[in-house]
Amino acid sequence: MVTEEPRAATVRSVGISELYTFSKENFLKALNLYPGFRNARQASLKTLQIILKRLFTE
Repeated sequence: MVTEEPRAATVRSVGISELYTFSKENFLKALNLYPGFRNARQASLKTLQIILKRLFTE
């Protein structure tokens, strides 16, 4: 949902956890309902891209 590429992850919980899943459609709806979250997500992605670019070009 972040880069349009398939993604899988292995996650280990250190305590009791609840897991929620949702479709891409619902994720995009949530981004539209909560613009603050959408903006923070975009800023985080830009920061991550800058960090990765620096790591792989130095």
